[in-house]
Amino acid sequence: MKYIIGGNKFESVKEICKFYDIKENTFYQRRRRGFTIEECVFGRKPKVKSRSCKCMDYNGMEFNSIREMCKYHNIPYGIYMNRKHRGHTLKECLDSSNIKQHTFTYKGEVRNSLKKLCGELDISYDTVLHYRKTKNLTVEEAIDTCLENTLLRKRHRESKMNRKCQLNV
Repeated sequence: MKYIIGGNKFESVKEICKFYDIKENTFYQRRRRGFTIEECVFGRKPKVKSRSCKCMDYNGMEFNSIREMCKYHNIPYGIYMNRKHRGHTLKECLDSSNIKQHTFTYKGEVRNSLKKLCGELDISYDTVLHYRKTKNLTVEEAIDTCLENTLLRKRHRESKMNRKCQLNV
C-alpha cells in the first residue's frame, strides 16, 4: 500500500515513521484510536474548549461563570458547590439567608475572626477552642482563661529564672 503524506510518497508505515521520526508503536496506537494517517504522523490538534460558557441563575440572569454568579449572590463558591453536590436546587444553592455568620463579642467589641483575635492577644487559637469544647465556656470566658494561664506560665518561668540567678550569685 502506498501513502502520500505532505507531498511525500511512502511504501510502508515503517518508512513514514522513520522519515517523521516517530515510533511505529505510537503510529499504530493512534490508528487504533481512530486517528487519520495524517493525525497519526503529526498528532491531533487539541480540542479547544469554548470559554463562552455562560450560566444562568434562577431569575434568568446570565453570568460568564459560576464564580461570577456566586459573587453576585454573595455566596462563597465552595458553599455553592457543596450544596450543588448534595443535590440542592439552584435557588437553594444561591440562598444566602442560611449562611452562618461567625461573629462574636469580646469585651463589648464585635469581632469577625477568633483566629485573628488570638493572634493579636498572642494566645493559642487551638487552646481557646479546646477550652470552649471541654469546659463548656463562652468565647470570652475561654479567651480569658487562656490569657490567665499564659500569664501564670510566664510568671512561673520568670520566678524559675530568678531562683536560678539567685543560686548562681
